[in-house]
Amino acid sequence: MRHFHRAIDTGWRAPRIRRWCVSRNPSTWPASRGHDRDDEVDSVVVTAPAPGLDIASPLAAMPSGAAFGSLVHAVLETATPRRRSSGRARRAGATALAWWPVDVAADELAVRWCRCTTRRWDRWPQG
Repeated sequence: MRHFHRAIDTGWRAPRIRRWCVSRNPSTWPASRGHDRDDEVDSVVVTAPAPGLDIASPLAAMPSGAAFGSLVHAVLETATPRRRSSGRARRAGATALAWWPVDVAADELAVRWCRCTTRRWDRWPQG
């Protein structure tokens, strides 16, 4: 059995598509669909932080925001970093940059993305 050692934000609630689709009138929301869930706990005891939390993501120095997130997802849809070569990721990044213009070079995005999607970040060249 694996142990879960990360901090849990118990105040966060997942957005539900149903909330976006139903009327804003509270009377249309079923009474049985309250915000309390019986499968959630009020507090979590953390015994030790998870190993590796002090390692920064290779994408941490990259731009942030919705456009960058969409760019990364577009690369994820077409490239798979199974080899050390990031050529396919570079081509996918260059193609995606036409749709999601972000201030980042396709080469840099590819190298950092490949480092991020592999288990051993230290094996990829810094860049």
